Amino acid sequence: MSDSEDSVNQVDQFENIEDEFPGIKFCVFIPRRQLDTIIADRDILSIKYIFDCYCYHNNPRKTEFYLCKKKTKGITNRDLVECLVKNQFDPQCGHIFLECFDLKTEAQVIPWFGS
Repeated sequence: MSDSEDSVNQVDQFENIEDEFPGIKFCVFIPRRQLDTIIADRDILSIKYIFDCYCYHNNPRKTEFYLCKKKTKGITNRDLVECLVKNQFDPQCGHIFLECFDLKTEAQVIPWFGS
């Protein structure tokens, strides 16, 4: 595969990904092929967002929690993004690119945002 073909494939992984999540208030920078990767073999998972970056120094915010529930086990990146969108999550800072979810405990993830 040439460098230009590889670049096109990388762009395809992210292009229009937000179209899959109507109402989203951040950018998903998780490759499309990883959206359906299972993060936890559970039917319920807590998302913990700590507003601790320098963007919040003048406007401190409390940590927020969101509950992602499914009828079956196997919560994916897509499920977690959909949960944030459903709860109208907005980082309200310059770090709007969701890069990954970090599984901190068997029942909790932390989303990582970059700029």
